[in-house]
Amino acid sequence: MDKDLLIGVIVPCVLLMLPPIAKWLRRYFDSDYIKLKANFNEALNTIEAYQALEQNYNAELIKHSGATRKK
Repeated sequence: MDKDLLIGVIVPCVLLMLPPIAKWLRRYFDSDYIKLKANFNEALNTIEAYQALEQNYNAELIKHSGATRKK
């Protein structure tokens, strides 16, 4: 690899990428971001649990009422 190519092309590209990478790392390791991510995962788990409960309730309701679903 030619030294002029390295200095003229690759180094400026690396220097241009440093600010976005630093911004992403700062946001990723920020405590608010981690807390928000944990709250989102907790809410998602709650929604999935509610949907599973609703599905079980509907299945039991259909089983005890003798009704059948048409698809």
